[in-house]
Amino acid sequence: MRFLLSSIFLLICQTAVAGGPEALQSMMGLDAPPESLPHIAVIRDGGKVRGVVGDVVPHSLEHVVNDIIMCYSAFPEWFPYQTGARYVTEIVDESAIIYGEVTLPWPIGRRDFEAKITGGIEKHASGNVYRIDFSHMAGSGNISMMQGSWRVQRYGENKTLVHYDATIDFDTWVPAFLLAKGTQQFLPKITGNMTDRTGVCANPKNGTPRL
Repeated sequence: MRFLLSSIFLLICQTAVAGGPEALQSMMGLDAPPESLPHIAVIRDGGKVRGVVGDVVPHSLEHVVNDIIMCYSAFPEWFPYQTGARYVTEIVDESAIIYGEVTLPWPIGRRDFEAKITGGIEKHASGNVYRIDFSHMAGSGNISMMQGSWRVQRYGENKTLVHYDATIDFDTWVPAFLLAKGTQQFLPKITGNMTDRTGVCANPKNGTPRL
């Protein structure tokens, strides 16, 4: 789910961005000022939509990374529209194959998929950033493609800056305005639900990631 910067700039020129180019530009950096949060950007590209959201959640970095990569099976408890989640393989070196199921409003309905998730650490002047990439396993489920990433970074005392960036093709016709509107309504729920979580997954898969 990685995009080259040139592709991103091309999409900006060709499509509508909710919140303006400044919002998307800020999302590409990791030192967004508090007054500019949350960031929300929605980019349409034919049958695909790229959604980007960034905000601060009141949990430690370890808590957030644990929830995202080590506790994927708990996603239905907080991730919007997720109705099923399990590991297909064990986590080895912060990488695993997962199975997911979502149930979205008409005309999308139930969709399922397998994806590879991989964790890693990026070095930045502002501090380490834990990156979790996910990409659709071609031919699995009933979507055409899915790719994206989470990026999380310490943000003060027991707070974490969370970036979520994903592009999905649901392999069905959806009016462009509905796709964009639905995505814009969906994005804030991600960090909002993360904020409302009161505890870390009780039984993390394979222990704790190396931060």
